[in-house]
Amino acid sequence: MRRVLPFLLFSSLCFAACDKKEEKKDDKKEESKKDDKKDEKEEKKEEGITFKGKAPAVGDKFDEKKASDMKMTITIEVGAKKTSEFTEVESSQKTVEALAVDGKAITKAKITYGEYKKVETEDGKEKKKPPSPLGGKTFLFELKDGKVLVTDEKGGKLPKDEETKVLAKNRHFGKPDPFLEGMPDKPLKPGDKVDSMVKALEQYFKDDDDSAKDPPEIKDVKVKLDSIEKDGKDQIGVFSVEMTMASPKDNKSPVDLKIPLKGKVKVRAKDGFTTSIDLKGPVTMEGNDPKFKMSGKGEAHMSITQTK
Repeated sequence: MRRVLPFLLFSSLCFAACDKKEEKKDDKKEESKKDDKKDEKEEKKEEGITFKGKAPAVGDKFDEKKASDMKMTITIEVGAKKTSEFTEVESSQKTVEALAVDGKAITKAKITYGEYKKVETEDGKEKKKPPSPLGGKTFLFELKDGKVLVTDEKGGKLPKDEETKVLAKNRHFGKPDPFLEGMPDKPLKPGDKVDSMVKALEQYFKDDDDSAKDPPEIKDVKVKLDSIEKDGKDQIGVFSVEMTMASPKDNKSPVDLKIPLKGKVKVRAKDGFTTSIDLKGPVTMEGNDPKFKMSGKGEAHMSITQTK
C-alpha cells in the first residue's frame, strides 16, 4: 500500500504537468492565432495609401531635372524621294525657391538654371545652334495682377529673346501644382483608377510645352495606382499612365504629330509631391500639305525627377 501511494501521487503529478503543458500549448496556439489576425489586419491596412497634399510655403526649395530624346526617320517627297534620320536630345536642371505663396500657388520665386543642353542631328551630323540663354542663370518670377513678370537676379530687365524663352519654359508659374489639385482625398489600393489625375496630367503637359505655337493636345489619358513603394519611412504611390500627345486640333503646322505614351508617375504620400515622371512611346508624323508628301516614324522618351 505504501508503495502504491507514491506511485499514484507521482502519476497525478505527471498528469497535472501534462495538463499544464497542454494548456500552455493551447495558450500558445491562441496567441499565435491572435498574432496571425493582427498581421492580417496590418497587411490589409498597408494595402491602401492616402495622399495628404501639402501647399507650398515660403522658403520651400525643390530641384528638377528633365531629360528627353527623340529619334525619327523622316521621308519627304518633292519630286525625288529623300529619307533622313533625325535625333533631338535635351536635358536641363533647375532649382526653384518659393519667395511668396497664395493658397496652393507660388506667386514669387527665384529660379536658378544649371546646365542646359540641346543637341540635334541630321543623318549623324550635329546641327549647330546657339547655346540656350538660360544655362547657369538665375531669374526672379512674380505674379502681379494676373500677369507673370520675370527679371534677372537683381531685378533688371531681360533681353526680349531671353524673357520669351524663360517664360515659355515656366508656363505653370503662378498656378497651383496640378498634381496637388488632382490628388484624391480617399485611400487608394493598387488597381484603383484615378480619374482625378487625368486633368492634372493634361494641364501639366500643356503647360510644359515651350513652343511658341499652340500647346499639344493631350487625350486618351488613363491613370491607375499600380503599386505602393517605400522610400525610407515614406510611402510612394506608383501610378501607371497612358496618354496620347498630338498636334492641336487647329494645327497650323504642315505636319501632324502623334505620340501615344506609357509609363509611371511617382507621388509621395505625406505631402503629395511628385518625385518622378517617366514616359515613352512611338512617334508618327504625317504631312498635311498637299504640295509635298511627308511621313515619319520614331521613338520618344521623357523623364522628370524632382527632389525636395
